[in-house]
Amino acid sequence: MIRFLVLFFATACFAQVITYTATSLESQSKADAEAYAGVARQISSQITSETTVKRSEILLGDSSKMQKGISTKNQVRANVELKGVKIQHGEKQGEKFVSTATLDLGELTSFYRFQLSGIQKQVSEKEREALAELKNHRYDEAFAALESVSNVAKPYPEILAEMALYVPIQNSDRLKTDSAEIRQKILRSLETLRLELRTNELLVKANSSLKFEVRLRDSAGAASGVLVFVEQNGKRIAEALTDDLGKASFQLERDLLLEAPHALRVSAGASYALRQVLKRETKELKYELEKSGCQIYLACEEDAEICAEIQKKLSKLDVEWNANSPNVLRPHWTASWKRSQKQLSSYAVTLDLQGKNFKCALNATGVGRSQEEAIQNGISKMKISSCRDLQNFCGSGN
Repeated sequence: MIRFLVLFFATACFAQVITYTATSLESQSKADAEAYAGVARQISSQITSETTVKRSEILLGDSSKMQKGISTKNQVRANVELKGVKIQHGEKQGEKFVSTATLDLGELTSFYRFQLSGIQKQVSEKEREALAELKNHRYDEAFAALESVSNVAKPYPEILAEMALYVPIQNSDRLKTDSAEIRQKILRSLETLRLELRTNELLVKANSSLKFEVRLRDSAGAASGVLVFVEQNGKRIAEALTDDLGKASFQLERDLLLEAPHALRVSAGASYALRQVLKRETKELKYELEKSGCQIYLACEEDAEICAEIQKKLSKLDVEWNANSPNVLRPHWTASWKRSQKQLSSYAVTLDLQGKNFKCALNATGVGRSQEEAIQNGISKMKISSCRDLQNFCGSGN
């Protein structure tokens, strides 16, 4: 059996130190648990009423009745697990074990407020940084600073909710942020941002490159530090940051431009938010490739579909096909079975390309329902770039 005695110290407005003494005929640990529970119940009552009165309890089965008429179970709810409670064992009163639980609310809440003020300081600093970057037309940096606010502020609600277990939350305790207003300022400024594409060289000559310039400007001037990137067929092939004049320059080698269609997409924005806003400013740059003059005859007749796949891969090396060319290239392939699963089999595929003073070997694993299909699949995955010396084969004769 357990008996309780409450000692409650209060200020005029809210208790700063709560002390609860409990006794138990069973064990010291039982007395400890009930003293702890007594502190928890009083805190819960204070948060609700924001009043401080002296209380005492009498045992009523598995619950205790307070003089104020509040009934509660003699246990601590899992979501009201307290921190900072100190347990002190008193001298036994006959057969009774004595425990006193003490919680200094001032000391505990000062720790929470220290954490909250640290987060508030970081949030304010990041917001000032975002405004400063916006003033300098550095949109990527402005968005980055603003997006970091949510990461910095993420622990704030949890800490505030935990502090609310002990003291009433005031408006001064809540996070102060201007992120929404700052985001709107950035978006309004972005409405005036324009991407200009400048180039006079749309014909890419053999052994040459494609040069062009991009400028970013808003209503107030050049937008510096913004990432500009170039894509071909959905693959990013180049990127650069705008300088203090809002300019980004590109020089793309011919090898990057061989795949059809011969068109580039030029976009801006490192952050997802900025890319979404600037979708409207994406530009398309169409170009032409001057014929390379490298003509080859592919002597391949064994399997039409496999030969077509080889020619498709080699076309990426900037060559032309001419049945009358003296530059004869002979392919030879092999396939070694590796394993089968259900209706598919995998093979180790080897492709040898040979001509006068030229040889290139490529390897890949191919999968298919037949050996021929697996060979085609394997050739399609081969890194044809390792055969770039094929250009030197042109004009050598056979």
